[in-house]
Amino acid sequence: MAATFSLIEAKTAANSSTSAYIFSSIPATYTDLVLLVSARNANVNYGGYQVRVNGSTSNQGYQFIRGYSNTKQANYRTDMIDVSQLAINNTPNGVFSADAFYFPNYSTTVMSKNFTADSGNMYNTNDFSVRLSGATEWSTAVISSITVTLDTDVFVTGSTFRLYGIKNS
Repeated sequence: MAATFSLIEAKTAANSSTSAYIFSSIPATYTDLVLLVSARNANVNYGGYQVRVNGSTSNQGYQFIRGYSNTKQANYRTDMIDVSQLAINNTPNGVFSADAFYFPNYSTTVMSKNFTADSGNMYNTNDFSVRLSGATEWSTAVISSITVTLDTDVFVTGSTFRLYGIKNS
């Protein structure tokens, strides 16, 4: 069966004044969701962003494996779903992050919602980060909204956020 991707909504930072983007009223007509993010932090300090399902700030957790420069790191947290470290405004050549999120079975009401994140970022020619994350929202509610919120500062102009629905055809 071939999968068909349909753009549900696209958002682009038109100026550097927004720290959150919300995809709301997500229809329950698809089998899965994919969120693609290409973003930068306007700050000169490293910053990550969280993905919130249905506005929830509890009953969630994530685990990640990350490699950066010559370092490896793994962590588990239940207080947030922090999925990516963003490229910052002094990253060379205007490099933006490359982040992909996959939400399988988002419209089922018989199980918790899980999603995966694949994130790649460059901070300078000798400092980069690759992160793989798995997250769970311990709720059986259909995912009807997804919020992307930056830890500190705002997203740089040109940062893009695209939400797709997937249907098997």
